[in-house]
Formats: sequence, structure tokens, C-alpha cells
Amino acid sequence: MNRLSPNAAFWLAVGRVYLGAYWLIHGLLKLLNHTALRIPSWYHGALAAPIAQNLRWTEPAISIAETVVGLLLIVGLFTRASALAAAGLGAGFLLTKGGYADYTVLAGGTAAITVLALLIFAAAPAFSVDHLARYARVRGAQRVQRVRATPVNVRWPD
Repeated sequence: MNRLSPNAAFWLAVGRVYLGAYWLIHGLLKLLNHTALRIPSWYHGALAAPIAQNLRWTEPAISIAETVVGLLLIVGLFTRASALAAAGLGAGFLLTKGGYADYTVLAGGTAAITVLALLIFAAAPAFSVDHLARYARVRGAQRVQRVRATPVNVRWPD
């Protein structure tokens, strides 16, 4: 099932919940305070023309995406997909801050958060709803296989 040791799986789950809380807090702050999310003017040229013209809906979309990704990571639902989305959000934030040109931006916490999201994407799920659902599917398949292996002409004891 899970090739990680129980200790590693536990710490991966702690990291997943921390990452979810990070994105949930950032998303809620931006949803409650609409001025918290502003795309820098120098970045507008790097965006495609349709996106730059529709900043009124892209700014709330980023806030909603951060909130949803945070909730999914905390609960442990769609763990790999939400961890990949968290890595994309982190990479997008690094690009808006100029992480491709200034190495000091990479020394900040957002680079570490992005790496943690990629680690969770690679090793998840552990202690999550996804993990429990996969366990239930495997157990159900084993139970069905045992019932089918029973001979037909055997009389059951009463």
C-alpha cells in the first residue's frame, strides 16, 4: 500500500496539513481583504493580453484557488492534485516576485513551500482520505476474491 515507513508517513501528513493551513490562511486573507492581492505592474507585460485585461476575475480566482487547495490538503482529499496545484501557486508567486532573476527571492519561505508541495505530490497519500479510500478498495477486492474461491457444493455449518 504505502511504501513509506510509518514515521515518514506521519511527518509527510504533518507537512501536508501545514501546507494546507498555509494556503488556506493566505487564500482567506485575500478573500476577506480584496486589496491583499495585487499583481505588480511590471508583471503585467509577462501575462498574456486576455489575462491582463481581465484582472478583475483573475485576482479572486487566485484567492479562491488558494482557499480550495488549502482545504483539500488539510482534509486529505485529492491529495496529489491539490499538492500539484499548490506547487503551481507557489511557482506563480515566485515568478511574480522575480524569482527567476533574483536568487534572494528563492531564499524565502515560498520556495520551501513549493518544494514541500512537490514532495507531497511525489510521496502522497499518507494518513488522508485518499489513503483510506484506497485501503477500503483493496480490502473490498480481497473480500470478494475470498468469497469467489469458496467451492459451490460445500454445505455451510449451521
